[in-house]
Amino acid sequence: MLPVLGLLKRGKKVYMRVAESCLRESLMPIIQGFVPSGSTIYTDGLILNGYEHNRVLPNENELARSKSHINGEV
Repeated sequence: MLPVLGLLKRGKKVYMRVAESCLRESLMPIIQGFVPSGSTIYTDGLILNGYEHNRVLPNENELARSKSHINGEV
């Protein structure tokens, strides 16, 4: 089974793509194809170069930090 990457844009647009794996090498080309360089990204762990980046750490029981959260609500 292949993983699916979901990108939620503020304003409720969702982009979904099947990825070869959850590794950075598989995810970055998808992200770069949809998200302009310099955009602010909120993730649950993936570190992204070329973007302003905010993340939460669900593995450490952190579900939200300021504007960063993993539930997709604005």
